[in-house]
Amino acid sequence: MTTENGGGGGGNDDGSGGGGDNVKVVVRVRPFSEKERSADHTNIVHVDVLSGAVRLAQPGGHQPTRRDAPDKNFAFDAVFGADATQVRHHSL
Repeated sequence: MTTENGGGGGGNDDGSGGGGDNVKVVVRVRPFSEKERSADHTNIVHVDVLSGAVRLAQPGGHQPTRRDAPDKNFAFDAVFGADATQVRHHSL
């Protein structure tokens, strides 16, 4: 990653310490609201904290846009599930 502002650094994003800024992408999945719980919504977001992955499953009661559309998988530097506390978020 290089800087556009001429601020120097000329760093890269390979973690080699080349003087550039390092960016971590962290995702937190919020818990259902009371309204969502009372409407009996289904959770389709599945978090794997150890691997930093989030999987979005196909909603059970809805037809996917394509027949047998696969779940969507995403990878992040860190993920927090709905049960994570605020203190845990700031421990990175």
